[in-house]
Amino acid sequence: MNTTDVTESQLLLIGAAIHGTPVRSCIIEGSIPLDLGGCGDKIVGNLILTTFEGHETSTPLFIKKFSWKGKSEAVHYRQLARCSVPTPYQYGAIMHPDGDEILFMERLTQIGFDQHNEAEWRQMLTLLAHFNACEVTPDYLPHLHPYEQGGRIDGWWITGFNPFPPTMKEISSNLRVCRVAESDLPDLSLAARRLCEQVAALPKGLVHQDFLSDNLGWRGEREEMVVFDVHKNTIGPRFADVAAFLGLPDWSTTATFLDEVPSRREALIEHYLQEYAHFGGGSVLPEHFFEESTLLFWAHKLAILGWMAEQKDTERVGQVLNYLKLHA
Repeated sequence: MNTTDVTESQLLLIGAAIHGTPVRSCIIEGSIPLDLGGCGDKIVGNLILTTFEGHETSTPLFIKKFSWKGKSEAVHYRQLARCSVPTPYQYGAIMHPDGDEILFMERLTQIGFDQHNEAEWRQMLTLLAHFNACEVTPDYLPHLHPYEQGGRIDGWWITGFNPFPPTMKEISSNLRVCRVAESDLPDLSLAARRLCEQVAALPKGLVHQDFLSDNLGWRGEREEMVVFDVHKNTIGPRFADVAAFLGLPDWSTTATFLDEVPSRREALIEHYLQEYAHFGGGSVLPEHFFEESTLLFWAHKLAILGWMAEQKDTERVGQVLNYLKLHA
């Protein structure tokens, strides 16, 4: 992305949004590209605006070129703002000459949260509960992304390779990759389909699908935690985001902090559920949360079963197959 592709008139609109009234001139200085990958080019820079009275101010910016053709990320930020969900301030969005959307946003002072700090866990869970309880209005619904089953493996976030739920053909194919005997395929496939149906029937809510530490940040001196990269927002099982944090201990070291102190996991689950109810998501008992998050946990492993087999992760593959046999 080259900021010279942004016209002067477009920059004046961004400057007016920042200043609150029309301004005489705007330029972007000190542009630095960020190699962050994902769904588009990103840079940081400073917007220098001059008012009609001759005053000059500098505003740090995060500028993102959203490269999903025919899609808008700005619409997600507007919806979350209507629900008062903390996100980076969006000063404006304009169209690049190639048809991509360019978002001009607040530059955050820090990214991530301290996963060894219980107070910051609670801040993260409050933010997540607020997000998950956010209303999905009819006008917002068409902009949502398909639901993908996501979860963690060895500290990595891995989504299902196709929208969830997988078809019976995909399920059978993945089981064959795991060298399941043909005589066992019908029963295991049926158990897998039942699991998918149970997940599909879970209560729904707004799901981020990438609610990870590197998609969280702070404004000021850790004054307020905000969430960004919201282009994959979707309707899905209401606890699909939080299950990866507070559900069954994963087959990795990510749960160490939660379980090193007795009842810490339970206390944080209770905190999330209280906040979820506070923001209008409804009252949920901890045991019901555990039931839903357990189904989501196994559904994620089912969604990536073929991939785990290709990675020769025989232990995890064996645990998934044992789960299916138990429920066949």
